Amino acid sequence: VRLTAESADGSPLTGRVVASRQHSIPGSPVHRQAILGNEGSGTLLLTEGTEWQLRFFPEAKNFPPSDPQSLAPQSSLEEQSVRFQLADSAVNVTGRLLAEDGSALASRAVRLQDTVGRRVSGSSRSDEEGRFELTLRAGINEVQLLIDSDDPSLAARLMEPRGVGNGEWGDINVPFDGPAIPVAFTVRSGQDSTPLACDILLRPVAAGGLIRHRLETVAGIPTLLELVQGRWWIDVHPRDRDDLAPVIGLEVDIAHRGRQEVVVNLANRVRMTGVVLLPNGQPALGARLIFQQVMGTDREADLSPWAYQDWVFEHQTDENGRFELSLPPGEMALFVVPSAPHPRLLRLLSIRDELSVELPISEGTLFSGEVSGDAGGGNTLIQVFSRDLRFANRAVLLGEGIAGADGSFSIPLPVGQ
Repeated sequence: VRLTAESADGSPLTGRVVASRQHSIPGSPVHRQAILGNEGSGTLLLTEGTEWQLRFFPEAKNFPPSDPQSLAPQSSLEEQSVRFQLADSAVNVTGRLLAEDGSALASRAVRLQDTVGRRVSGSSRSDEEGRFELTLRAGINEVQLLIDSDDPSLAARLMEPRGVGNGEWGDINVPFDGPAIPVAFTVRSGQDSTPLACDILLRPVAAGGLIRHRLETVAGIPTLLELVQGRWWIDVHPRDRDDLAPVIGLEVDIAHRGRQEVVVNLANRVRMTGVVLLPNGQPALGARLIFQQVMGTDREADLSPWAYQDWVFEHQTDENGRFELSLPPGEMALFVVPSAPHPRLLRLLSIRDELSVELPISEGTLFSGEVSGDAGGGNTLIQVFSRDLRFANRAVLLGEGIAGADGSFSIPLPVGQ
């Protein structure tokens, strides 16, 4: 896919394009990135037959990112292109960051998010008096200020939603949980107390899951950290140990009581085999298998869309419709996505011991229609959710597709939903 970006006057813009492919559950994207150089152009390789959303993030800090554009790549076309043009109209948002004691919060990185988790402004840093200025895309009425941090010992926070108004916000009092606390962090397996080599992702709950700190632990050596007080979500991915399951969204509370210790025990993976069959009994070649498991947090909580605590894994069936893989133990949803015109299948699984399953795809019904509007309905993403079927406190996606150039679409759906 060829990519170009330009300002309102047609001059090229440098930056990066991020393409996100949404899984069957919103909030669990797969990302691809491309850099646009001095000529404002670049290329990106995307999987065909799948819907992607693309956004352009300008290199210039004061420029807000573009609106998302949908694309369904097709190998039958010689070349596909996406053009980003940033609008002239923008709103300046100014304010002053103050700590609870009234002192200025200097040199803090800030940006604005909309209420569904998308970044909608450029980035800025507060000066020695705590003052900042951000450029926000026009037409957005309600935002949340994100106070960023690139150090887990420095507090970060996602503020409550507020109206943009005239953009002059004045003094903003920022509540923080307290200073950093020494933490001894150890990951092990079963009765073996030897620390394991893992990739760790730390996310402060106060920042809504938007700030991510990455670190690596070393085998045989305990890891010492300094973490700011408050609640944290922790993701643990073992390195070079395919027999061990990851941990996603483990919630720990770092309180003010001196040095603390966090120990994470990893469970063994469980082997699973199976076959996917089409309605005529033939094997489903290349069907997508999307496994989703909710880990570590209360799913009844009203989490933000960008703070989901899910483990998501994709696989495909072979030429005989079969698959074999190992999975983390626990409750899991399996979404089977065969090729069109067959509908997708949802199966809820309890992964405890080795298991084998047969997954027959039923006959579906074709949901067709047309999207229209002032700018036409072409290239519009259509998603159909169940009214009654839910998993992890969210409506299940029954099918999706992209409207053609004339706005028409056809989506296979399971019968009875």
